Amino acid sequence: MHAGCDLNAVDHYGLRPVHYAAQLAPVDVLCRLLRYNVDLNALTTAGTKCDRFSQLGRGDLSPLMLAASHGRECAIQVLLRNGAKPTLTNSRKETALHFAAATPVCMEECITALVSQHPGSGTALANLQVF
Repeated sequence: MHAGCDLNAVDHYGLRPVHYAAQLAPVDVLCRLLRYNVDLNALTTAGTKCDRFSQLGRGDLSPLMLAASHGRECAIQVLLRNGAKPTLTNSRKETALHFAAATPVCMEECITALVSQHPGSGTALANLQVF
């Protein structure tokens, strides 16, 4: 690793490398980043570029929120096992579970992984009926 490399540096979109890895990269890339103590609960900052079709440029999203918004169950599991906080909220009071539920590519495994981390959710999940 290059001595001058800052793995928590924010780019012009307001994202850190861990934000990109959580939403886009193969999970092994995310795992490699975790070896360097990146901040798993860092929120994005408002960047200079934003379009209405992506999260780029939007402030206050955690790596877990981004992984959930892209339906990346493996990334969610890795992040949770390494200390990502599923109850972390952004300025709109949204958690990663909100993003998982809102994405069209959401898989049941993503929601289950996140719900299992919320206190008291086991009872609610056990009583859930699918029609």
